[in-house]
Amino acid sequence: MRKIVILVVLFCLVAMIASIANAGPAPNLTSVKIAGIGTDAAGNWITPVNHSIYPNKLSGDTLYLCVEFTGYPNWNLVFFYQNGSIISKSKLVNYKTTYMSNDGVIRGYIKYYSIPFAELPSNTSGYLGQFSVKANGIRSGIFQDHVNNVGIVD
Repeated sequence: MRKIVILVVLFCLVAMIASIANAGPAPNLTSVKIAGIGTDAAGNWITPVNHSIYPNKLSGDTLYLCVEFTGYPNWNLVFFYQNGSIISKSKLVNYKTTYMSNDGVIRGYIKYYSIPFAELPSNTSGYLGQFSVKANGIRSGIFQDHVNNVGIVD
């Protein structure tokens, strides 16, 4: 009798653990948004309006980008550009990640990136131009966003 009770209890425990661990598929990427751009890691962001930060200008020596990924991108297929030229992934640093979640389920990411102005593909005095991000979803879709008129204080 003891063996039957122990087996029933073990079966119930296994069934409960299996049902807890059973999660649905990760949500595919549905949008990418450059939520902020700035020149310090403290979060003093300029929020783009209509894809532009004009008349604001950046100062300092490092560019910081805050990017919201709603859903799950294929991280191997996330690319950053300046004026159409790709920014090398080896020079772009993801220094912070926070999660967008509902009821404990991760629905997306907010990633914070930095790159020194000197490492940008086209570092022109006074004007950096356009920055864009393009990402593929884990199953399908390509999403992108951009910020125009990015200037720096001389």
